[in-house]
Amino acid sequence: MARIRTIKPDFWVDEKVVQLTHLARLLFIGLWNFADDEGRMQFSPLKIKMQIFPADDVAIQDLFGELTRQGFIQIYPVGNVEYLQIVNFARHQKIDKRTASKFPAPLVSAESRRLFAIPADGMEREEEGNGRKKEPSRSDEREPCDQRHSPLREHIKRSQCESGVPEQWDSRSAKALNEWLKANPHVSLEQAALLVTNRFASDEPLGNPPWDWLPRLSRYWEGPLDKFKNTYRPDFRAGYEGMRAAK
Repeated sequence: MARIRTIKPDFWVDEKVVQLTHLARLLFIGLWNFADDEGRMQFSPLKIKMQIFPADDVAIQDLFGELTRQGFIQIYPVGNVEYLQIVNFARHQKIDKRTASKFPAPLVSAESRRLFAIPADGMEREEEGNGRKKEPSRSDEREPCDQRHSPLREHIKRSQCESGVPEQWDSRSAKALNEWLKANPHVSLEQAALLVTNRFASDEPLGNPPWDWLPRLSRYWEGPLDKFKNTYRPDFRAGYEGMRAAK
């Protein structure tokens, strides 16, 4: 079912958007109309072409490849069916009452690793002065083993920077993130990153340190919060599957 969506003025001057071809930009906007409220849809190139470019002779697969390479969408298989996820959909659309998606969420895949810069073994390694990869030390081994931790930490730092908030990350923040991940083992990296994005897109004070708001990260499932409304879901601790069952 097609939906009415909005376009923010800063979309047209976004540094990543202007690197797309004109048709890729139009396809990206068109996907918003036909994706659900969580930015997902079944991936059928022919059907999508008929929805967005019904009378145009366009190489739709090339346009999907362009959007994928630039990190605007993720195409992922679940069983024998392919799905499409619009990355950071809540950043483009503010929806008061989101309808839960009927499509499965993407898992951490090879494409996700590229988007979030996750090494193949899930461990970060710093560059030494001679350009070689630094081997993990004993202190590195004590870092949280959850593969979602490091990319989420960097996503939080990036979001702070983009929102004009001084970077605030310490041992308390790392502990808070680790505890939230342990309490939500079924939440994928993309879903957790979307929660962080929703938090920084909310109409509320953003200057609090991460250890203060990370324990309540689950309340951003409905999207960015409006300080004049308080209709978001409670902070489910049973993880993504438990939250689905609670609906």
